[in-house]
Amino acid sequence: MGTTAGTTAVLASNLVYHPFGPVKSLTYGNGKTLNTLVDTAYRPTLRSDGSGAYFQNITAYDAADNPTQLYAPGLGP
Repeated sequence: MGTTAGTTAVLASNLVYHPFGPVKSLTYGNGKTLNTLVDTAYRPTLRSDGSGAYFQNITAYDAADNPTQLYAPGLGP
């Protein structure tokens, strides 16, 4: 929750977590949703909105767990 000028607003709700911590899904205060898939090391591999359209697809990580291949709609490989 956030507070501005004495008004409280919900920033996110309905948070669901993958085992061992990362957020699996949530609903933003504006009603939009976020869904996250993870690999066996619990690193994000796909993030999508509630419509099923993805907006970030991470296909590879280096030895330090930094993303090395990232695809986003409209950007190409």
